[in-house]
Amino acid sequence: MKQFDENWTPFTPVAPERVTGGSPRTRLAETIAGDSFKSGLWEVTPGRFSTAPRGFDEVIHIISGEGVLRSEDGTEVALRPGVSFLMEDGFIGEWEIREQLQKFYAKVQTATIS
Repeated sequence: MKQFDENWTPFTPVAPERVTGGSPRTRLAETIAGDSFKSGLWEVTPGRFSTAPRGFDEVIHIISGEGVLRSEDGTEVALRPGVSFLMEDGFIGEWEIREQLQKFYAKVQTATIS
């Protein structure tokens, strides 16, 4: 048995080309990291930044913090403790983190990325 919160990476800045506000930084505590499935915890400090993950679907459950995840079509998910949702492969949007946020995630590969 493994606990997610025992192996945090150091906080690192979000890539500058993705940042649209503030100085967000992230860290991971990944416990399962296989070829087709990954899960763990992700933590992010306040700020805004783009996201466009490819090659996987991601189940997300917010543990703490506050913010909004906006898709390019304008739909939003209010991020607060207890909120769960699926971010599908091909999603394009922006994270706006107002209060340091922590999420649990489980990613399943949908395509081979070359």
